Amino acid sequence: MGRIAKVLEFIRGVGGQSDTKCDPGGGAIRQARHFQGAGDDSPPLPSDYAALVDVPQAGGFVAVGYVDPLTEQTAAPGERRLYARTADGTQIVELWLKADGSARLSNAGGYLELEAEGDVVGNGARMTRDGDVVTSDGVSLRNHTHSQGNDSDNNTEQETEPPTL
Repeated sequence: MGRIAKVLEFIRGVGGQSDTKCDPGGGAIRQARHFQGAGDDSPPLPSDYAALVDVPQAGGFVAVGYVDPLTEQTAAPGERRLYARTADGTQIVELWLKADGSARLSNAGGYLELEAEGDVVGNGARMTRDGDVVTSDGVSLRNHTHSQGNDSDNNTEQETEPPTL
């Protein structure tokens, strides 16, 4: 049998042996072993709810999944959206793998997006898949040059060539 319980506390253990203290209602507080996908380190917050499953030991439960009821769920079918939250549950950073083949990493300070076609955009600047960088003001750095000032012998300005690879 399984049950839904409000998370009260996450208890970090050692060697992957962490627990979640939960309130399933009815007065009894339960401590359940915390289970999640291998390679995932995402402790729940006290505002979350846990799915508890009975295990064959006296009063034994494992928490096999969690729900965040405070953050709007916006991923479309087939997408994966990961986010981190502050202690009060406020979302502060997001990684969104979209069904169109793009990916976006963002926080309140800025963003970085890999577009489906291969260009990378960060805070308005674009790096094209063929290696050009275009600033947020639309200046391409591929053929962008500056005039050279007079040298120590007071030779006149000469145009510089674009960098070579």
